Amino acid sequence: MSHWQNLGLPEDAQFREERIPFGAGSRQYMLHIAPEKPLHGKSILFYHGGGWQFGSPEQFRKYAYVLAQEGYEVFLPSHRKIPFYNYSVIRTDIQSALRTVAARLRDRGGVGEKIVLGGMSSGGNLAALLALDPENREAAELDENQIAGLFVLAAPLDLEQMWNSPPLLAFAGPRSGALFQQANPANFLHAGPIPPPTLIIHGESDAMVEAASARSFYEKFERVHPGRARFILLPNGSHLDVASWAYRENFIRDTILGWLKEV
Repeated sequence: MSHWQNLGLPEDAQFREERIPFGAGSRQYMLHIAPEKPLHGKSILFYHGGGWQFGSPEQFRKYAYVLAQEGYEVFLPSHRKIPFYNYSVIRTDIQSALRTVAARLRDRGGVGEKIVLGGMSSGGNLAALLALDPENREAAELDENQIAGLFVLAAPLDLEQMWNSPPLLAFAGPRSGALFQQANPANFLHAGPIPPPTLIIHGESDAMVEAASARSFYEKFERVHPGRARFILLPNGSHLDVASWAYRENFIRDTILGWLKEV
């Protein structure tokens, strides 16, 4: 079966699902998927991939189902897409999504409840920007230290190591511009506030997002905050190999679930 066929809905899915808007636009919403009785004091906000251009939360429910089966509440946000919108607009969407989740947790009495940020491919880039850019955290009105962890899968994490693809240009603009610097998670790794524990998984042979981007990000992370990040480079691994944990019980799934229990 193809990757997209494998992401189809399981017949035995038994979870609560709710569509939550965070803006007036058709892309400004998220899916909330949760077990009947959550088992953990932390929720997961997970951004799907698609080159900042394609995909919807509905297409990536299966990732949420894996996490919900383990007792986590999961929020799958959408965002406005390139080429019609660049990061300057997408940034307001990711801030609004995180602010909506945090407010929802506060309203139900979950003051201080932890949030884990995660994402696949371009979604990992957005999750990393939420976790590391202090202006994004402030705009989302989070409580101090509310972000418990960050996991990024086959994600463009150091944009300087990416080739000049049309999607990257549409998302971040020219390399010499201020927007490119603002859209690059690696730029927010510096001495100062300690970032959340971070898990990075990337395929060595990823033909869609260069492994050098993840490696460079990790090396900078390690120089500034040694021991705070874990980097797994899958030998000969592809982009879809990293994505396969949604429908395969494999090393990647075991690693993510084990790491979630630790943060």
